Amino acid sequence: MSALEAGKAVFCEWPLGASVAEAEDMAQLASTRSVSTAVGLQARSDPTLMYARELVQQGYIGEIVSVNFTGVSQAVTQRGVGRIWQADRRNGANT
Repeated sequence: MSALEAGKAVFCEWPLGASVAEAEDMAQLASTRSVSTAVGLQARSDPTLMYARELVQQGYIGEIVSVNFTGVSQAVTQRGVGRIWQADRRNGANT
């Protein structure tokens, strides 16, 4: 919020806010200030996804009109001491 209030562009790793209300407040402030924002996702630098992006950009698969994506990854069943903050839902984080 401090960066938005200062009129600075913001790139934020997810989650954007600890709650929907907090995220909405941020989005509203960014809109009011005409500030550019983006929410990043950790997978955006994955080599597989980057290659898929290149294929789409090159027109290799044609025009995309619909997408259905299913992903599977390892479950995090225990949190180490450095990630204990994720256990508190008020922080807006999860595994």
